[in-house]
Amino acid sequence: MNEKVIEIKNLTYHYPNQTKLILKKVNLSINRGDWVSLIGANGSGKSTLAKLIVGLLDDEEQQIQVFGKTMNDKNGNEIRSNIGMVFQNPENQFVSSTVLDDVAFGLENQGMKTSEMKIRVAKALETVEMNDFINQAPNQLSGGQNQRVALASVLAQQPSLIILDEATGMLDPTTRSKILKVVHRLHEEQGTTVLAITHDINETLLSDKIVILNQGEIVAEDKPNRIYVQTELLRKCGLEVPLTYQVQQAFSKNGIKLSEDYLNEEELIKQLWKLN
Repeated sequence: MNEKVIEIKNLTYHYPNQTKLILKKVNLSINRGDWVSLIGANGSGKSTLAKLIVGLLDDEEQQIQVFGKTMNDKNGNEIRSNIGMVFQNPENQFVSSTVLDDVAFGLENQGMKTSEMKIRVAKALETVEMNDFINQAPNQLSGGQNQRVALASVLAQQPSLIILDEATGMLDPTTRSKILKVVHRLHEEQGTTVLAITHDINETLLSDKIVILNQGEIVAEDKPNRIYVQTELLRKCGLEVPLTYQVQQAFSKNGIKLSEDYLNEEELIKQLWKLN
């Protein structure tokens, strides 16, 4: 039986002193070792759901379990100690005066030996290409650089669950791809569970499962190749169809028959080479 890392049952939420529902009867299960992408247009409730999962917002009905424990005031700190989260605005996460100290902060709280801590911090900063900025203050960095530092802090801690809340939005395409591949390696080698929240469906290619949130409701949940071909649903939810599938459809409309299934970039290139 698969171990549940996140289990949400019938979650409905509105902000205090407001009546508009942000989330409506949300049910979601994420197993240990899964990579799940939660996608939806801006305002669909994605970030609200992420904050509820980590206890930054209060779920009064306590419908959320993380690592088998109910997320509440009693269990919150213990649960969060095993979660690494990067927000859309990472400058809100910084607690130290330099990049080096900020990446080391979480490891110091864990009581890690200095020798091990130095190795992890150096490796994490090298991974995100910020090792030349170790003595810089976070408020002296650009938005994209701040996101890389926040990601380095998470990578250094090697948590059981990583939540990326639009965490690559301010990065250039090359750095974004590099960071996602690093997280994917942790996912593959260490069994790290990943919940990646984004409005960019092209960032979901590494996922085991995609969940679409639209106006506070989950409207689809399936493997990526089954989601990508649902073009009408994606457009209805304010999402773009993946570029590779757009290319695939364009060829089909021009009489060049390819596979009826979704093709990723590598598969698409192979089929085009065969045609040539």
